[in-house]
Amino acid sequence: MVAECFVQEQSVNRWMVRSGWAVAYREYATAFIADEANARQQRRNLWQGSFQMPEDYRRSKRQQAARQIPVAAPPMPGGCRIKGNISRQGKKIYHVPGQRDYERTSTDLSRGERMFCSPEEAMRAGWQPAKR
Repeated sequence: MVAECFVQEQSVNRWMVRSGWAVAYREYATAFIADEANARQQRRNLWQGSFQMPEDYRRSKRQQAARQIPVAAPPMPGGCRIKGNISRQGKKIYHVPGQRDYERTSTDLSRGERMFCSPEEAMRAGWQPAKR
C-alpha cells in the first residue's frame, strides 16, 4: 500500500480489498492479505472468474518481450547518430547527441537496438525520447 484513504474513519483501501475490487499490495504492507484471501475464498468481484495478479501479468509481459527475436533493422547510412536503446524493462528509448546519457549509451543490434537519422524516424518506429 502506497497510501491509505479514509472516508468517515473507514479505510477505502480495506473496503476495496474485502469487496474483491482490489488486491493487497504485498510489497509495501501486509495489512490486507487476510481480507484478500477472504474475498478470494468467497469469489467476490475480481475473484468470480479467472484473475491474474498484476505483478504476475507484468512479469509475464517482460519475459515475453525478452524472448522475442528482434527483427533486424535495415542498415542505416553513415551519419545517423540517434541511438535506439532497449531498457531492461523492454522500453524502446532513443538518445540524441548532447543528452546526459548519450555518450555512455551503446547500441546492440543483436538485441534489436538500432540507430536513427532523426527523432521523427525513431518515433515512427515506436521509440520514445529519453527523459535526460
